[in-house]
Amino acid sequence: MKVQDLLNLIPQEELEFLAAETRVNHQVKKLDGITMFQLMLYTLVHHNQASLRVMEKFYNSASFNILAHKADQTTKFNSIRDRLVTMNPEFFEKIFYTLFDKFSQHFDEQDAIQRYDTTMVAISSSLVDWGMKVGSKTDKKQIKYTIGLKGSLPCHVEIFKDPKELCEDYTIPVAIFNSKEKEKGIIVFDRGVQKRKTFVKMTEERLRFVTVSIRMYPMK
Repeated sequence: MKVQDLLNLIPQEELEFLAAETRVNHQVKKLDGITMFQLMLYTLVHHNQASLRVMEKFYNSASFNILAHKADQTTKFNSIRDRLVTMNPEFFEKIFYTLFDKFSQHFDEQDAIQRYDTTMVAISSSLVDWGMKVGSKTDKKQIKYTIGLKGSLPCHVEIFKDPKELCEDYTIPVAIFNSKEKEKGIIVFDRGVQKRKTFVKMTEERLRFVTVSIRMYPMK
């Protein structure tokens, strides 16, 4: 599928509404929110190792110029970097949920199983001044993502950066309780969640869930 086909799934007027709602273009003239969204999507589709230099190359290309209707504007990688670190992330969050609502209507997943799990992503310490440092023999920071999948579609994402959040008891429950889909379908998660108060809260909120727990018995 081409980038234009993907972008056609979200009407331009809908993107403009989300940009206005989140004020993502406040005091910005060139690298507006919609253009940045198009650029990131274009980069991910056309290159398997996205970077600021790659994004700069694509932004200045004739093909992206036609796609984004940007009138032969050019930019540098450091301008892309500065824009990314100052953009309102709520703009992308709303695109995510807009796409979920749109696509979920085409699948019979109203009461589908919701799976919640986490993964760790290691990044260079020079990229961010936050994140978890796991172990004493590395300078790399790590970020933890907890993803919720409803049927075949991602329905929720949480990002964690505090070392205490290495424990699943501090991450998976947060993602579940923050998910707008938590009351629809059956929630499934692994044995990493063990705190009793989490299960009590789920029960009090009448959430349907399935998990695996381990009970340790003293040796005789």
